Amino acid sequence: QELVDSGSSSAGFLVERKLAASVSELRRLAAQGGLYYNGERVVTFEPVSAVKLLNNRFWIVRLGTKEFRMILVRD
Repeated sequence: QELVDSGSSSAGFLVERKLAASVSELRRLAAQGGLYYNGERVVTFEPVSAVKLLNNRFWIVRLGTKEFRMILVRD
């Protein structure tokens, strides 16, 4: 579980937290259909504030088929 400011870039946040080696790796993963935010496939990267949150607080990130992270977003 991680805390993040809602204005941060979603791709930058994931790279900073070592969930991916680089933004390029995330782009490849998204292009291959392996990146999901809250169960929705990622096509373009957006700020964390634009990500649809669960219960207005939680962001579930899925990388590939087996790696999941739950992130708590604060205002």
